[in-house]
Amino acid sequence: MTDRTRPGVRATCLFAMLAASALALAAAPGELVVRSGGVGLEERAVLDATRDAYNLRLAFTDTRGEYLAGVTVRLTTATGETIYEARDQGPLLFLRVDPGDYRLELDYDGVAQERRLRVSERQAQRILAVQWPGGGGA
Repeated sequence: MTDRTRPGVRATCLFAMLAASALALAAAPGELVVRSGGVGLEERAVLDATRDAYNLRLAFTDTRGEYLAGVTVRLTTATGETIYEARDQGPLLFLRVDPGDYRLELDYDGVAQERRLRVSERQAQRILAVQWPGGGGA
């Protein structure tokens, strides 16, 4: 198989991967780091290459396994402080959060879900796949 990717595109992807990794690794304790996307193969490759820098990773799909974008996400601490709230830009959402208990509120197309989760110091990563009924797709 031949590589038909233009050198400029490869260089841009490499730079994006290095920059994202450096940002996540340089975060101070208590500082939230977020990376969202994954629409398209290049974006997914960048996220995949930097995933180890994040301790909470979410993937959004429908029940057929089709990726979903546009999920509204709110993450709150055990004390009720909202630390992240946004409409996701792609089917993948990676966060670097402090260890602790969290409440995750999600909404896609009017269908809400809620999850309670714990991110521990001993656990390298918390990976959560979230599915919604029906079709859709990114």
